[in-house]
Amino acid sequence: MLLSIIIVTYNANGHIEACLSKLYENYSEDFEVIMLDGGSTDDTVKTASKYIKAPNIIISEKDRGIYDAMNKAIRVATGDFLYFLGADDIWTLPPYEVKAILKEHDTIYYGNVAIKEKPGKIYGTRFWKYSIINRNICHQAIFYPRQVFKDHSYELKYELLADYVLNLKLWSDKKFKFQYIDKVFATYSIHGASSAKIDTNFRKDIVGIIYKNYGLPGLIMKAFNPLVNIFRKRLYEY
Repeated sequence: MLLSIIIVTYNANGHIEACLSKLYENYSEDFEVIMLDGGSTDDTVKTASKYIKAPNIIISEKDRGIYDAMNKAIRVATGDFLYFLGADDIWTLPPYEVKAILKEHDTIYYGNVAIKEKPGKIYGTRFWKYSIINRNICHQAIFYPRQVFKDHSYELKYELLADYVLNLKLWSDKKFKFQYIDKVFATYSIHGASSAKIDTNFRKDIVGIIYKNYGLPGLIMKAFNPLVNIFRKRLYEY
């Protein structure tokens, strides 16, 4: 199996049909769809069942949050690569483009997302060594090789930004390469859980996470983020 597409839901009946209908327009027999539902009390599972048929699966049970559901899905996924899609996001890559991208199993491929609430607005850029310290890669714009999750899982301590913590660790350990693909992977909604809450544990721990993975140079880059961004912009202009 080439790709496992993981969708985490909870009371998402207002969005899930649009998400799945578009996803299955771009579906391939080399893909599997795994939906982890947190025990929805609306018709999310009923609606999803119209689209998600065996061998693809729906699991609906109580969980400890978004990343707990993702970890559960990872454990049952069979794809060489894993991709995470929100219930209110829209997949946009056709299968032939996915297959052209996913070649090396030691490479994390990342790209861009379109912003649903801002037509024409694209979020994404090529990252360099220290830019990840100041800006995360959108979760809906990353294909992870499954080997990543042999040594890592999403830390449940971080309610909203466990994917950022994971990316910070992966970029620094050099076991995997990050490769930028200048394509739009999905249309992403900015009104997800992280838009309405603050991840207090992440805020508390971020300095220590950066120091552990990037040392003093990383902390300096974090402190001088505005100047770094100006330098980076000029560097790419020449």
